[in-house]
Amino acid sequence: MIQDAASSRDYVDLSPEELEKFGNIVPKEVCHFTSKHNALKKILKHGTIRFNDITSTNDPKETKERLYYFDELGSTNRFNPKGVVIPLDLSVNIKEKYRGLIKECRIFCTSCHNDLMSLVIGDNSIQICYGGMGRSSMWTHYAKNHSGVCLLFDGKKLDENINEKFRGGDYVVRHGLVTYDFDRSFAPTRVYDLEYEKYGESERTRRSLIKHYKNNFLCKTPDWKSEHEFRWLVFNQSNSEMLVPIENAIKSVVVGTDYKYHFPSLKALCKPLKIPVGKMNWLDGRPQIEWF
Repeated sequence: MIQDAASSRDYVDLSPEELEKFGNIVPKEVCHFTSKHNALKKILKHGTIRFNDITSTNDPKETKERLYYFDELGSTNRFNPKGVVIPLDLSVNIKEKYRGLIKECRIFCTSCHNDLMSLVIGDNSIQICYGGMGRSSMWTHYAKNHSGVCLLFDGKKLDENINEKFRGGDYVVRHGLVTYDFDRSFAPTRVYDLEYEKYGESERTRRSLIKHYKNNFLCKTPDWKSEHEFRWLVFNQSNSEMLVPIENAIKSVVVGTDYKYHFPSLKALCKPLKIPVGKMNWLDGRPQIEWF
């Protein structure tokens, strides 16, 4: 139970320490905003979602140059008595090597549809009429300025599909809420832990990246907090395409207010999945879904 949490608080306004108390929670429902082309020609047509290289997101933390540090440089010793994290001065080749290892992390990004605070403190008034599908900024940035599509998934069932798909082999699956905090977002990426010293250089780095996945891959600056992002991460050395079936996990499809396409064709794609189709409308800025 999160203590002293006012009933009107949004979980993205919690401190990183408070958010840790959610544990490894998976939201009841999550939204994935995308273009009409991706939704119709890929996801709905083939019945799968795709995990993409994490360096292909739109966050500079993940697409631009990172700083890195080793375990011992953040430890208290006579050379560094305060335990300050000291970024490493690396050559271009080493930076590219680390970037290549980071690219082994594949990602599927979603937005929490439900108010997570209600799972912890009971009824919460802040989002009674404001689910994830009603976030206009998400429609603008990820659904081609309201002309794209929002796919609603059952969070737990999608999580089961993902874990079943990558069970066994050399896959490592993680998930979590994104933390919106300047200090954690600006912290260098940890690429070395003393406990992994027995492994070769690449494997040491790989294991450290996974061990610290929350700080390395689940932190953004507060600029992004309106997204209420929840991520699934899959670590693997293979360059092969990573597709996960959406059967039994997808719950509905909602198109944007400026969506232009033949609705019977869209409904035909959704029929085998047994899911409803709706259209998002806006009345005086208030989101309203018209179901077909």
